[in-house]
Amino acid sequence: MSRALLSVTESVELADAPADVWQRIGRFEDMRWHPAVARLEMVDDLPAKAGSRRLLTTVDGAQLLEVLISHSDAQRAYRYQIRISPLPVADYDSTIGIEAIA
Repeated sequence: MSRALLSVTESVELADAPADVWQRIGRFEDMRWHPAVARLEMVDDLPAKAGSRRLLTTVDGAQLLEVLISHSDAQRAYRYQIRISPLPVADYDSTIGIEAIA
């Protein structure tokens, strides 16, 4: 059985400076900014290093294990994959990043 590949892009315009937004959301080991995340535990002592894993507990008690694939402060972006999740997704690969609008 083959699965359909789905790609979703979401963007939000903010009045804050890109550097300020990146300061707030650019750390893989810190998701205090996300309203659905109640707790984050680093499984490894490798923040911002490829292969680092984080365990997220949502406000409703669900848990997700995510792995950092790449991180770049210079590009203000990081890529991660969900490896364990109660969500109905497979092969979840995501990038979060900040871009200045000219």
